Amino acid sequence: LYHGSDYRGRLCGVDVPEQYVFWCRAPSGDGLEMRYPICLDACPAFEETVHECYDPQAEDSLSPRRSYATRQVGNYCMPKNSEMVDTVVQSLVGQGLAGQFHHYAAEICNAWLPLVCSATIAGVMGCLYLFLVGKFTSTIFYASTLAFVMVPIGSGYYLVKAAMSSSPDAKQGGLGDFYENLLIGCVLLAIGTFVLLVAVAALRMLRKAIGLVTATCDCLLEEPTLLLQPFLALAFRSALLAVFAHGFLLLLSCGAVGEHGFRKRFVYTPEQYCLIAYYAMMMLWTLELCGALSRYSLAWVTQRWYFTPYVNGAKAKMPSCAIFRAVLCAARYHVGTLAFGALVTAVFRVPRTLVSLLQGPLARACPRDAQRFDDRAQPAQCAVSPFEMATKHAYMDV
Repeated sequence: LYHGSDYRGRLCGVDVPEQYVFWCRAPSGDGLEMRYPICLDACPAFEETVHECYDPQAEDSLSPRRSYATRQVGNYCMPKNSEMVDTVVQSLVGQGLAGQFHHYAAEICNAWLPLVCSATIAGVMGCLYLFLVGKFTSTIFYASTLAFVMVPIGSGYYLVKAAMSSSPDAKQGGLGDFYENLLIGCVLLAIGTFVLLVAVAALRMLRKAIGLVTATCDCLLEEPTLLLQPFLALAFRSALLAVFAHGFLLLLSCGAVGEHGFRKRFVYTPEQYCLIAYYAMMMLWTLELCGALSRYSLAWVTQRWYFTPYVNGAKAKMPSCAIFRAVLCAARYHVGTLAFGALVTAVFRVPRTLVSLLQGPLARACPRDAQRFDDRAQPAQCAVSPFEMATKHAYMDV
């Protein structure tokens, strides 16, 4: 899987001892001849060497050509010249989706410094936002609600007043402006009034939301390791996925090679197909276990913070590095539960998704009382599917 091939379809480093793929210059000397690569034992670093390259117009099908400066990238000799690199990439991946993916990946790699600076600024601004929201939650909520009410009402009042205060001559000379202002003003007044009524009706829910946001921000600020949890989880999953992908490719290479070239084809036995399916299932299971561990650690830290008593109007001091303590607690007491839950989630993910898509229109037509678990007389289309219980949160109460 990792070895390229020469113009005769031989795998470099497998069928021939030379293991690096090299693309010769075109016969004219401009550009590269991508159709006929050769295998070399080392990538040329300068333009002083000469190699025998395939030439269909030559008598012996070989002609000497001057090399160019390259650097080793895996089992390939990639040019140092940017124009030649673009030629190689376009020839290998083409203009389709794969080509666009490689192009964007290269752009991201080239712009790593602005991306790092942007991520740092975003992190700092996010922490500042959490601090402000946590300290001034009520002010921000009520000010935002007041703005949503007063902006349309004020704008509508201004337009209606401007339309009604126009002179009769102005009305007759500009009927379109008059009716347009009046219509838009009335619509804005209606929108502002509707938002005001909704805000008044949902005042209790708004106060509850303010309390939830305040508690969330307090928990994040008092236990800062929670802010690191998404980055740690992403880094760990990425590293684990890279290891699994490497092993999966090695497993795929165990098949008998049925076709060489850029498009390799492997032939597998039934036992090898079973091994591939087993490896894929274990990889999915392990990734689901990482997700379960991440959710458990968040729930553990949040629970410890919530049940920590107040002392003199403030939360008592919690243990430092609580997110790491949560991981140790899960590894010591709950590995079996998390592994079983991850297995159930991985096995029933696709069926649960299909069932939820099929039951969505039927559930909306069911009476609200018919969706209870203890209602034995509920219609068949309103029955609760067992797949609905196999969610990633079903086993978190432990």
